[in-house]
Amino acid sequence: MNLKIKESSQNFDRLLFKEALRTGFFEYQALRDTYREVTMGDVHQALIKKFIETQAIILSPICPHVAEHVWSLIGHKESILKARWPVVPEVDLVLIQAGAYLNETVHEFRIRMRAYLTSMAAKGSKKGVTVPVEKPTHAVVWIAKTYPTWQSIILTILKEKFEKDGVMPDNKFMSVELGKKPELKKYAKKMMPFVQMAKEKVIKHGINAINLTMDFDEKDVIEKNMDYIAYTLDLKA
Repeated sequence: MNLKIKESSQNFDRLLFKEALRTGFFEYQALRDTYREVTMGDVHQALIKKFIETQAIILSPICPHVAEHVWSLIGHKESILKARWPVVPEVDLVLIQAGAYLNETVHEFRIRMRAYLTSMAAKGSKKGVTVPVEKPTHAVVWIAKTYPTWQSIILTILKEKFEKDGVMPDNKFMSVELGKKPELKKYAKKMMPFVQMAKEKVIKHGINAINLTMDFDEKDVIEKNMDYIAYTLDLKA
């Protein structure tokens, strides 16, 4: 019995180590890379130094020698062991949602760009002619103020069920509930794929991801980041 408890404890420690490494290094690095990409390399030097400091402290319990070396490289004379653990300031949830929206929007633009180039290449090959496909240089962004009615109904059912039970409803429940809505009949083929997409957004960003209205101005986010969007898609702003 004692042996089993010890093994279980060791496995738990290994899981925590992996979690710390995943969050403190890989996810932290990814956030830095996103910031560098959005700013197109025009980063705030003090912020980058703060990033290096906090990451070194976070990783110091699991890779102390590397953390100590990094700590000295950025000018600290005292050991990192004397550094205070980073204090997380109050989180601006709306700003985080806006950032996630921007990332997803740009990702969707890239997918549409690839699909367009692929379809154009396919049209040329059908004619037996290989024609170089040029990237478009301009794009028009349409922003809807509200969801279509059928999508609003689905999101409302999902959110109400989640708030009642604390978990997302399964597909069987949703299929039955949506089948009771005569106004959704002509969207039968689209309903369950939309349900799945909404569930994935909740898993990734939380229940607020399926709110019927945004807590931020989508148009404002797009306009303020137009240079970045054009840059990452190789278009003209």
